[in-house]
Amino acid sequence: MWTNVIGLVLLGLAVGNVLGGRFADRHPRPGPLAGLLVVAAALLAVSAFLPPVVARAVLPDQLPLESAHEFLLKGAFVTTLVCFVPPVVLLGAVPPYLVRCFAGSVDQVGSRSGALYGASTFGSIAGTFLTTYYLLPEFGTRGSILLAAGLLVLSSIPLLLAERRTKGLGAALLIAVGFCAVAASPIGKQPAVGAAWGQLIHSRDSRY
Repeated sequence: MWTNVIGLVLLGLAVGNVLGGRFADRHPRPGPLAGLLVVAAALLAVSAFLPPVVARAVLPDQLPLESAHEFLLKGAFVTTLVCFVPPVVLLGAVPPYLVRCFAGSVDQVGSRSGALYGASTFGSIAGTFLTTYYLLPEFGTRGSILLAAGLLVLSSIPLLLAERRTKGLGAALLIAVGFCAVAASPIGKQPAVGAAWGQLIHSRDSRY
C-alpha cells in the first residue's frame, strides 16, 4: 500500500514540476503563485474529508476475506489518486515557479534556486518531526491536513503583498484562520472512518 502512496505522490510532484515550470514562464509574477497556493490549500482541505467517501465507493459488496489484500492494494491506489494527487500536483508546481519569480537575473539562478531548495529541504525535515511528534498526536490525521491547508493559505499572503494585491489579504487570512479553527475543533480531530461492514462501535487515530 505504501508503494501506491509514495509512487503516486512522486508522480504528482513530477507532473507539477513540469507544468509549474511552463506556467511560470507564461506568468512570472507572485500573484498567480499565490492563487495556486490557495487552490492547493482548498484541495488539501477537501482531501481531509474525501477518503472515507472514496473508500465506501470502491468497496465491493460482500468482500471475501481471502480477497481483502488485493482490494487494499487497489483501494489505496484509487484513494490516493483521487484524494491526494490533485493538491500534490499543484504543490509540485511551486518550486520551479519560485525560481522563475525570484531569480532576478540569469546570474542569480544558481544561488537563488539553491537557497530555495535548501529551505525546502529544511522545511521537509521540520515538517517530518513536527508531524510525527506533535501534530498527529495532538490533532489527528484530519486536523493535521487542515492545519497544512491553513499554512498554505498563509504562505500566499507575502506573495500578495509582493504584488500589492491588498484586496485578497483579508480573504486569505480569513480562510487560513477558518482551516486552523476547524482543525482544532472536534470535527478536525474526529478520525476519518473508512469503509467496513457491521456496526461501528468506536474509532480513533492510532500511531499508524
